[in-house]
Amino acid sequence: ARTAWLSFFISIGILVFRKNRKLIVGLSLFIIAVLLILPPKMKHDIFMANTAIARIDIWKGAWNMIKAHPITGLGINTFSANYFKYRVIVGEDYAHNCYLQMWAEAGAIGLIGLFGIVFFFYKSGLEFFKTGRDSFIDIFRFGMFLGINATLIHSFFDTNLYCLQLASLFWLMLGIYDGLRWESHEKIK
Repeated sequence: ARTAWLSFFISIGILVFRKNRKLIVGLSLFIIAVLLILPPKMKHDIFMANTAIARIDIWKGAWNMIKAHPITGLGINTFSANYFKYRVIVGEDYAHNCYLQMWAEAGAIGLIGLFGIVFFFYKSGLEFFKTGRDSFIDIFRFGMFLGINATLIHSFFDTNLYCLQLASLFWLMLGIYDGLRWESHEKIK
């Protein structure tokens, strides 16, 4: 849940940054001040909880899988079946990092394919930032950008794209987002 909140706040920061860059500095300073005055136990619970330490060990196991089969991976949806051979800790059956799990399963080939899609997603997002239009379609598209962005950030800490419901929603939103990009271009012409 902490990483979902982190993803949410980063996406909100992008929204604020687009509208008022000075406000983002103020919000950042406020967040830093709050973190500085938190009691030590609360800071520990936020930043160094057992789940954070365990994830690092899980990622080491995933990295061991990647090192063994870096190009082609071990096969789609085989992480849990193969993890026991490479694990550092006992008890997990997924990587808690979508990108590491994809690399371990689909290899560099699959990961490059995903990163290609992500690259074009962020490239079109930057184009939107440059135009700064505020039509209904552009505002709706920007909201979708923030949601997709939050999912991609959260995927560093969980395997959202391996849950059928979340993956379906993600790809649907990405398709609608791209379709709205074309609709937005047609309005300009």
